[in-house]
Amino acid sequence: DTCHHLDGKCLVAKKKGSQYCQHHCCPWCFGDKSSQAAMCTNCAAKNKQSPPPSTGSPLGVNAMPADAGVFTSDRPSSDHRPGGNGVGLNKFRDAARRVSQQHRVQRQPSASGPSLKISAEDAGNLQLMLDKGLLTPDQYGEEMRKLRNITSAMFERPAYTPKSSAEISGSCTSFVNRGDFELAYKYSFDYTSKKWDKAVIVVSIEKVPFAEGNLRRAYKMRDLTKTDGNDLFVAKMSKDKYEDIGTYFLDAEMQSMCQSFAAEYNRRKPPKPVEFLEAFLCECFQRPEPIIFACEPYIEGRYVKYSNNWGFVSSDDRNTPHAFSHFTHYVSGGKYIVVDVQGVGDKYTDPQMHSFDGKGFGKGNCGADGIAKFFATHKCNVLCKMLGLTENVQCMTGTMAPGAFRKSAAAVSDKPSSADLSFYGITEETYAELVRKFRAVNKDGSGEIGLQELGELCRSLKVRVSPKHYVRLLQTADTDGNGKISLEEFLMWWTGHCGGAG
Repeated sequence: DTCHHLDGKCLVAKKKGSQYCQHHCCPWCFGDKSSQAAMCTNCAAKNKQSPPPSTGSPLGVNAMPADAGVFTSDRPSSDHRPGGNGVGLNKFRDAARRVSQQHRVQRQPSASGPSLKISAEDAGNLQLMLDKGLLTPDQYGEEMRKLRNITSAMFERPAYTPKSSAEISGSCTSFVNRGDFELAYKYSFDYTSKKWDKAVIVVSIEKVPFAEGNLRRAYKMRDLTKTDGNDLFVAKMSKDKYEDIGTYFLDAEMQSMCQSFAAEYNRRKPPKPVEFLEAFLCECFQRPEPIIFACEPYIEGRYVKYSNNWGFVSSDDRNTPHAFSHFTHYVSGGKYIVVDVQGVGDKYTDPQMHSFDGKGFGKGNCGADGIAKFFATHKCNVLCKMLGLTENVQCMTGTMAPGAFRKSAAAVSDKPSSADLSFYGITEETYAELVRKFRAVNKDGSGEIGLQELGELCRSLKVRVSPKHYVRLLQTADTDGNGKISLEEFLMWWTGHCGGAG
């Protein structure tokens, strides 16, 4: 007592007391409502000729139980009620004929129907494949069973429910137990909206720095509000307690802008994508004297400074960092360039930007001169070509090595060229005097001076700088960030380039 419209393939039993089948994939039984009675009556003879269902299952050999989640016997009564005007009858007859023909072609001796590799993500896709004749009803039922088994596993109840909060542990537990935490304001900048956001977080900052340079100390910090395991950060604080706090906000804005450059660069599908760490500020306001830290995620690995803001190129002669800098100049229409690229692998931090008009981005912005210095040492590489960067394409052998640009104190000529004098904006006599006095305090002949020698040089030039401001002066003049000042850096600072004295 089944519907055999689909050449005997549809063996699902009819609903008890009805002459319509429950198998809603049959366009005859679920076509035009006014013709259903006639259709099912007319196939009575065909039913007699069709093989009977297996005695082992009331639904037939290849039938699927009605409660398996694929077909349902409790369809709304309107789906079964005779009536209507007969519109669309030919459409469903044609559909049934096409499905029947496809099944005859696909039918194989296998009891489970033709072998067909299925690629479907949900029940809707499977139904569409069935409607298009890409699946037999048996295959459809089998795939729906598999899909149901997959989805049902997502809804397993928890194996155990805690009886109290004491049973739940977390990374913050040990810090809280020993009272090693404090509230802090987190200031983060969104470059898209150009707005700052302020939130309260719970942090634990180590008392002893794990790293220290000439300008800043670095502490490990835990953000106890993070539950994803990525809770370790670096909190950096200037050694100069008089440093302008505005520089912290400026650095975070600049790094956020560099993140946007990196996203645009990565959209070009380079071999190695780049990333700038998220930078934010953390203000520990519960301390007797509130302190602001510049923070970013902590990353393991070898830290490399690939370039600085005045043409320096690392001996780690990689293509990606320098091609990225070139790309930022190109994609910004020549208005900006990201330099001072440094970090672990291609995860960068602490960048510097030059703007063509020389505005913004702090004392390290050397304007058009800084952009020119980058291209003076940059040799376009294969990535530049791949990205379509047509500027400065001279050779494809990589980036020029540091020695091609950087000079030691001994290498600086006592008789500068007219171009040097024009660039620095000083006379030949002043140039010679500055070189002579620099060499006088550089007693070890290394070509670089530290804080103590910098104080001697300032006194010899009758520049009145209090000792507490030497660190700030060093930070301003030390453009390559190595903690010392070369003769060239000193000349740049003295003549007013990059926030210098002039």
